[in-house]
Amino acid sequence: MSDAARKLLAVVGVADQKAKAEQYKVLLGGLLSTADGAGLSAFIDHMLSDEVPLVVSRQLMVIFAQDLSALPAEVHKQVATHSLERLQPRVVSFEEPVTLIRERLSEQLEREEQWSRAASILAGIDLDSGVRNVDTTYKLEKSIKIAML
Repeated sequence: MSDAARKLLAVVGVADQKAKAEQYKVLLGGLLSTADGAGLSAFIDHMLSDEVPLVVSRQLMVIFAQDLSALPAEVHKQVATHSLERLQPRVVSFEEPVTLIRERLSEQLEREEQWSRAASILAGIDLDSGVRNVDTTYKLEKSIKIAML
């Protein structure tokens, strides 16, 4: 069992939900600062399990998505791809972090001049979502960006 998995199991045992959320944040911060790809993948899998309440996992997935681009390029791509694969079946519940992950991954792929893949990742953003209100300017910007890639 990996170190990250042991730490995740330890947090599961905490009864107080507020303390549990704080411990998850600390663990996520540590995994991001050490660029532990395997640990971050385990963290994502755990966040999407039934052991974590949806309100907590949504909050932590947004934090994860915001900080993902600080990782080294290879770790970023690996973890972002894994995250998108795991989040896709529950995209309605995690629309904001999925959008952030897709935008950041697309930017990374652009830097590497992988234009087609960057456009494909960006095209996966649901611009016509009925769940959240998407600004028309944002829709237009993303559509133009996809066309340019």
